[in-house]
Amino acid sequence: MTRRRPISDARVWVASFVVVAALGGLWAFAAPLMAAPDEPAQTVRAAAVVRGQWRGSETVVRQTDEHVQNIVKDEVQLPRGYGQLDGARLCYGFYPLITADCATPIPTDDTVGPAVTYVGRYPPPYHLLVGWPSLGLSAPRAIRAMRLLSAVLAAAFVATAIVGARHVGRGRATLAGVLLSVTPEVLFLAGSVNPSALEIPAALAAWTTVLALVTGTGAPRRALVIGAAASLGALAWSRPLSPLFVVLVLGTVWVFAGTRARARELWGDRSIRVGGLVAAVLLVGSAAWAVTSQALSSGAGFPSTVASNDELVRYSLDELPYRTRQMVGVFGWLDTELSPTAIAVWLLLAAALVGLGLVVGRGRERLTIVGLFAGTLVLVTAAEVIGARTVGTGWQGRYSLPLVIGLPLLAGAAVDRSARWWAVLARPDGRAARAAAAVRLAAVATVVAVAAVQLVALSTSVRRYAVGIDHPLLSYLGSSAWSPPGGQWPLFLASLVVIAAYAALWLVLLRAPPPGSDPAPRPTEQVPGTLRG
Repeated sequence: MTRRRPISDARVWVASFVVVAALGGLWAFAAPLMAAPDEPAQTVRAAAVVRGQWRGSETVVRQTDEHVQNIVKDEVQLPRGYGQLDGARLCYGFYPLITADCATPIPTDDTVGPAVTYVGRYPPPYHLLVGWPSLGLSAPRAIRAMRLLSAVLAAAFVATAIVGARHVGRGRATLAGVLLSVTPEVLFLAGSVNPSALEIPAALAAWTTVLALVTGTGAPRRALVIGAAASLGALAWSRPLSPLFVVLVLGTVWVFAGTRARARELWGDRSIRVGGLVAAVLLVGSAAWAVTSQALSSGAGFPSTVASNDELVRYSLDELPYRTRQMVGVFGWLDTELSPTAIAVWLLLAAALVGLGLVVGRGRERLTIVGLFAGTLVLVTAAEVIGARTVGTGWQGRYSLPLVIGLPLLAGAAVDRSARWWAVLARPDGRAARAAAAVRLAAVATVVAVAAVQLVALSTSVRRYAVGIDHPLLSYLGSSAWSPPGGQWPLFLASLVVIAAYAALWLVLLRAPPPGSDPAPRPTEQVPGTLRG
C-alpha cells in the first residue's frame, strides 16, 4: 500500500484558520452583547484606543474596607452607547435563571460623552486590532464586529499552533495536545471582546512553534521562525502578566528538550537571529509598558484585609477544582457552567494524554511536565495571595490557561519523541497491528468526544440566555425569551455544520503523514495501520 503524500503547511494553516474562525464566530452569536467577562470595560478600552485615547482621565480608589471596591477607573470620551454598556447585562449577569430579554438595548446615539473602563492600563495592541469597527458603525453593530475580529485573530494563532505541532517529532500526539488545549472556554473567549482571546491562542502557538524549533534538526523552517516570533510577541502584549508567560514558555521548552548543540545550530541561522531580536524587542517593550503604566495594579475587586496568608493559600488550593472547570467551560459572568459530564470527559482525555507522556517520556521530559504543573500552582497561589490585599481573591481559570495548556502539549511532544513508543508500534507482528488499531480508535473517539462537547457547550450558552440554565439542553429551539441574531434554528444548524467540519479537520490532521515524510517509505520505515496515514 502506498503512503499518502504529506499535506503542505500552507494548506493546513488555511483550512485550520477557516474552520476555527467559523467556530469562534458562532460563539460571537451564542451570547448577548456584554455577556462575557469584563466585556463592557474591554469594549470601552478598544473603542478608546482606536481613537487615540490610550489613557483617559484616571481615578484611583484604594480602600482597606472589604465592603468597598478597589478600582482604577479611566474616563474617556466616546459615543454615548459605550458609556452605557454595563447596563446591558446587569439584569441577568450572575443570575443564570434569568433570561437575557431583560437587557437594556445598547444606544446607537453618536453624541460623544463620558465612558469608564477599569482596564485603561492594559496593553493596547489587542484593543487596537479589534476596536476599529467602532469608528464607522453604531455601537451594537460595532461590538458584534469586534467579536468576529477577535475570533479571526484567535483562529490565526490556533492555525499557527497546529502547523507548529506537526513539526514536533512525528506530530500526531502533539496535535492531540492542541486539540485538547482548544477547550470550549477558549472558543467562548475568542468570540468575545477580551484580550484573553489573543493571549491563550498566542500562547498555544508559542508553545508549539518553539517546541518545533527546539526539538528539530538542521536549519529551522522560516515559517516556524516567523510563527514563533509573532506568537511570542502577541503573547507578550496581550495582558499585564503576559511578559512573564513568554519567559516561562521559553524556559520550560528549553528545559524540556534544549541542548547546546541545538542552540549552536539555531544561533547559526540568520532567520532565528532576526526573529529572536524581534521577539526580544517586543518582550522588553511589553515589560516596559507593564512597569511604566502600572498595569499590574489595574483591575477592580474587593480587598481581603482580614484573612492571613495561610488562609489565603488554603482558599486558593480549595478553589483549584472550580478553576480547573473554568478552563474547560464556565461561560458568561462565571454564571453558566458546562455539564459535569462534559467537563469530566474533557479532563479525562487531557489526563490520559498527560499520563501517556509521563509513562513513555524520558526522565528530563517527565520532570519538566511535573515541574510545569507544580510551578503553575505556585504561581497562581502566590499571585492570589499578593493580589488579595488590593483586588481580593479573583483569580480565574482563564488566567492560568497560557501555562496549563503546556501540559498536554509537552506530554504529546514526549510521546512523539519517544523511540520506545514508536518502536513498539512499528514492530512487524500482531501486537503492533493491534496497538496501531487501538491508537486509531482512540484518535477517532477523542475527536468525536471533543466535537460532542463543543456542540453541548454552544447549546449550553444559548440555552442559558434564551430560557434559563434550568431547562433541558435544546429547549431553546422552541419558544424562547431571547434569540441570537438570525434566530435559534439557523445558529443551531450552523453549529452542526461547523463542528462537523471541525471534527473532519482533526481526523484528517491526525491521520496525515508528518510534514517532509517520504510518500514511498523505505522498508525499514514501514509502520502498521493508520500510522502510515
